[in-house]
Amino acid sequence: MAMDLAALAAVPWERLATANPAFPPTEVPVVLRRLAAAGPSAVEEDCHELWHPLVPAEGRPVPEAAVAARPFLRGLLADPGFGARTALVELLTRIATPDDRDWVPALLADPAPAVRREAIPLADGAQLLHRWQAESDPTVRIPLLLAFGEVAASADPAAAELRALLARLLTGDDPVFRLAALDASSDVDPELPVRQLDLLVELFADRTARPRFEQEWFLPGFETSFGHDVLVHRTAALLRPYPDAELAFPLRLLETGRRTGDAPLRRVAMELAWELLVQRRSPAAPLLPLAGELLDDPDGAVRLRAVNILAALGPAAARYADRLADLLEDEAEDDYYDARVCDFARWALTRIGDPRGLPGLVERAYAPYRSPEGWGYVASDPRVPELTDLLAPLRAHAAALLPELRELLRDGAANREVLAVLAAWGEDALPALPEVLPLLAHSWTASHAVQVLSAIGPAAADAEAALRAAKVLDHPGNHAFVASTALRIRGDRAAALRYYTDAVLTATDPDHGPYPALAEFGRDAAACADRVRHALAYTTGWSRVEAARVLLAIDPDGPVDEAVGALEEELLSAAAEEVDLPRSFRPALEALVGLGAVRPAVRTALRTLRRSDRRFAAGWGYQRVLADQELCELIDRALGTV
Repeated sequence: MAMDLAALAAVPWERLATANPAFPPTEVPVVLRRLAAAGPSAVEEDCHELWHPLVPAEGRPVPEAAVAARPFLRGLLADPGFGARTALVELLTRIATPDDRDWVPALLADPAPAVRREAIPLADGAQLLHRWQAESDPTVRIPLLLAFGEVAASADPAAAELRALLARLLTGDDPVFRLAALDASSDVDPELPVRQLDLLVELFADRTARPRFEQEWFLPGFETSFGHDVLVHRTAALLRPYPDAELAFPLRLLETGRRTGDAPLRRVAMELAWELLVQRRSPAAPLLPLAGELLDDPDGAVRLRAVNILAALGPAAARYADRLADLLEDEAEDDYYDARVCDFARWALTRIGDPRGLPGLVERAYAPYRSPEGWGYVASDPRVPELTDLLAPLRAHAAALLPELRELLRDGAANREVLAVLAAWGEDALPALPEVLPLLAHSWTASHAVQVLSAIGPAAADAEAALRAAKVLDHPGNHAFVASTALRIRGDRAAALRYYTDAVLTATDPDHGPYPALAEFGRDAAACADRVRHALAYTTGWSRVEAARVLLAIDPDGPVDEAVGALEEELLSAAAEEVDLPRSFRPALEALVGLGAVRPAVRTALRTLRRSDRRFAAGWGYQRVLADQELCELIDRALGTV
């Protein structure tokens, strides 16, 4: 059946609603005609223009334009020579309704396996069973089997028969079908993967099954198969509601991989272990000694993952310092990560506080900036920190590291990142001033160079003339930044106080003036207390916390209950939501710790956060782990446990 172009023209498209008002319904017949004309030469991308107007957002009804388009899409699909049939089936699965499924059996019997796969989500239990009995292509049998689970957990008339079939396959001899049956059965019995942990380890340790995963495990909506490692991660997700089993799974895989000499199994087990460490605190205890043992693993990719875990654990890994130092010449790599074992070893040593990690640290951290390709990564994967994250905490070693950083500033590829490190080092960055000053003349680096001068303070007084000529002045919004920095490096505290006081009292928007800068002046800035109190009353989040912090600094003898209450409210509301903590949480807690008194309600919330296994710090990968460690240290200070 071909598309009926006369019928297409007869539809009053202009009256029909689309899934997205930004895409007019009159474009739908234009795309359909274009697809019909393309015929055998049509490709998947040609169908993409129909998704925005036809496919509704999750939970929304199928729009009128999609209902009108369905017969014409099926007309295109009925042509075995049409070039984008699989893409059309995928589109139809997104806009089908329960009363529009009479065409599904024909798709399930289509000569093309890819079309049959894409039709599976539309099938009911009886249709799935019928297809299972007739299907011989393993790339279709696996997605059929996986689809049994959702239907078996429903009120479908064939649910009981599907459950029985899954049970038989689960105890069969075929390892690929057994894994698929276990996966599908978890829809009916979510705890089944926990009880079958031994079986899961056995199936993933079966090396004979791995080529079949690559060859057979396809799912609707995916052009490529799911390999062994992807399926390990997919299975681990089934265990997520059960923390003990979720941790036991990679540990058992790792144990098996070590016993059998299976390096790929050890690698994927360490990937899972890292993911758990990023999300939860408790895996640190069992992973610390395991990672230490794996420093001697014969596989370089496993050693790399082990060193990464030790680096993230920081001082807790100090017992392995000598072994890590031995790895400073280990150049083993991994296909997926842009770093070597020795790079992670340097980072691990610096996290421990061992100076043996310093030689070569700057050069290697800078290497990606010299490369024409740069470097790429997945934020949650193991990776050596970016230059700023790596070096900013090493202020105690500034004297040793500054010569190389000064050379980098002259090189010029990563100036903004290097300047951020110098700003974090404050006055210890003073020897780099000759390299910093020329960067004031470039708009790309000027504001970062000004931040360095501000951090250095009065020791950079000789730089005032260069500062006042900074390229950053080209932007009017930066004039105040330069002026205030000039006062800071001049060391004229009285002039700086007058400057900030005038700026706050004359600000057009009193809630967004430079009031955070007043804190360093303490009671001397008390004239601005009413303005800051106004900001406290009419701002939220970070700005409100800043206002509370400043008010406590400049007017400690005034009414402080409102400021303290704002800080406590920020902490309590953030802690109650059980989501990643906002960036205002830490300064709010630091302000309360500075007062020396944390009231009972806040203490209770802090204890809950501290006892939780979940990491509440925002971020991904190493940044989440390190930020959570810092958060725990701050909470311990607040609770008086350190």
